[in-house]
Amino acid sequence: ADHIEGLIPVLDRYKVGALIISGAYSDTDVAKRLYRKIEEKKIPLLLGRAGMSIALSETEKKTILFPDRDVTQWETNASSIVSRFDAGGASALFTGDAPLSVEKYLVNNYRKYLDVDVLKAGHHGSRTSTSEVFVRAATPELALISAGRDNSYGHPHKEVIDILSRLNVPWVSTQQEGTVTFFAQGGTWVRK
Repeated sequence: ADHIEGLIPVLDRYKVGALIISGAYSDTDVAKRLYRKIEEKKIPLLLGRAGMSIALSETEKKTILFPDRDVTQWETNASSIVSRFDAGGASALFTGDAPLSVEKYLVNNYRKYLDVDVLKAGHHGSRTSTSEVFVRAATPELALISAGRDNSYGHPHKEVIDILSRLNVPWVSTQQEGTVTFFAQGGTWVRK
C-alpha cells in the first residue's frame, strides 16, 4: 500500500498522460483499485526499463536506470524503478525502495549516471537501502528522506543518518518538515 495507494488520489486530481510501471505483479486490494482507476481513466501504461528516456520539456528529462530486465515475479521493493531526473543542469536520483543489492548492481553497471545533486534516500531511510558505497557514487549535495511521522518502522534508521553524516551529506525529511519542495533554477535546486 505504501508503494501505490497515494497514486489513486493523484489520478483523480491530475490529468495523467501515462503511468510508468516496473511490471512487478501485485494482486492486493490496493493494486486492484489502482488498476481499475487506470482502466476507468484510460491511462496508458509504459513498462519502465533501463535506457528509457522521457523528455518532459526542452530542458527536463527522466531517465530510467532500473529495472533492466523482467521483474514480473520479483518482490516489489527489489523491482522498484530507479530513475534520474535532469532539469537544466540540476539532477536528482529517485531510488524508490530499491534494496542494497540493486544499489550495488547500479554502482557496478550504471555508475556514470549516479552522480547527482540530490539523492532521494531509498526505502524511507531504511537500513535496507542507501549504502555508503551508493552514496559515495551519487556524491549528492543533499539527501531527501520521505518517511511518515511516527512510523512503526522507525524510519529513517540511524545507520542511514550515520552514513549521510559521515559523508557530510546534509539531509531533510518529510517526517520532520512535511512536504519538501524544490525547483530547478539556473542549473541548481532551490528550495521553495
